[in-house]
Amino acid sequence: MAATEPLTRFTFTLPEGVAIGELPTEARSPSALGESGQLLIESEDVMPTLRALSAWATEHRYDIADLLVRRPALEDVYLGLTARPK
Repeated sequence: MAATEPLTRFTFTLPEGVAIGELPTEARSPSALGESGQLLIESEDVMPTLRALSAWATEHRYDIADLLVRRPALEDVYLGLTARPK
């Protein structure tokens, strides 16, 4: 039984007028988080993803004031280890 390790989560709101397709390659598989316009990106590669988002925002002069990076908590790791295979 192979357990999957929880991924680091990046959440933020896209700047107004910016489409998901404009995100850097490392961040192009986001999930929308409702009507608020916030995105969720899950990644194993924390620093490359963060670096890509930061460089992209800086290059285009976008302010991503609500960027939140959340590594898995102990509970997330436990749940990932004990999850039943689908």
